[in-house]
Amino acid sequence: AVAPPSGRTMPSLLLKVAQWTHQDLAMTAQQLGRAQLLTVPYSHYCEIAKWSLAASGVPFDEVACPPVAHVLPTLATRFPAGGGRRVAADSSSIATSATSIPLLALPSGEVLLDSWQIVNFASKTRPNLGVVPDSLRALLDEELGPLTRQSCYAVLLKEKNYAAWSGLVTHNTSLLWRLAWYVIGGRITSFMVKTFRAHDAARISECEAKLRESFDRVGAELKKLTPAGAPFIGGALPGLSDIAAASLVAPKCFPDAYCGGVFYPYFSQILTADEAAKMDAEMYRATALGRHCMSVYAAGR
Repeated sequence: AVAPPSGRTMPSLLLKVAQWTHQDLAMTAQQLGRAQLLTVPYSHYCEIAKWSLAASGVPFDEVACPPVAHVLPTLATRFPAGGGRRVAADSSSIATSATSIPLLALPSGEVLLDSWQIVNFASKTRPNLGVVPDSLRALLDEELGPLTRQSCYAVLLKEKNYAAWSGLVTHNTSLLWRLAWYVIGGRITSFMVKTFRAHDAARISECEAKLRESFDRVGAELKKLTPAGAPFIGGALPGLSDIAAASLVAPKCFPDAYCGGVFYPYFSQILTADEAAKMDAEMYRATALGRHCMSVYAAGR
């Protein structure tokens, strides 16, 4: 998701607009008796949350928002109109961000503020899925997740991939949002290009070098954590560690079932139109971590 301003500098007018136009999802969850998961639906961080909840058997409604459009409903829940603020997340990369997602509102009134809190909740709900060891989580949270995001936006935001990018951010959205995207989609894209320095060749080259190294480190960690003779850390079937690792690299390996296969047509469009992206995907799939990712998706998504 987009890295927005921190809660400490959030403009008061933006907060008021959020509170006027969107209900606190914690209230919605209590009213419906069902968890509410706020996502940018193609995000790899949100994929961890969706898959972990599904694997643990927790029923939930996904409240899917395009990037930038997620800001108001997120603020309405993190800063409810009745007072208080919910901004403490577990992820080191978003600990001070007021509008990062995923966000899970539970019928109990509790709100989980990032993917790792949601993974922990899934683990407590279904203990046989295991927990993500600190050693693996540090690699995923501090290296692999942010580097994958940076690399993926460098691909998505290429001019040649604009049609696929537009498809992603308007998929299954309202007519109002599609009309808005037609008018201001170029400006939002430019903002995201600047945010992620997606056209900075030197920055992207540095990112790709670090990402390849991170793939190797995580692959080695997975090997160390996997029981002898078992295909996954979870044993015969993927556990939460497998799900977390696979989700965070899926946008570089392009398994068909990423996000339940919903966005496969757009990713396929990129692999057809962008030869460099296709070659990268083949390279990453051939790594130990890439093979693990493809196996986990084949077995569990």
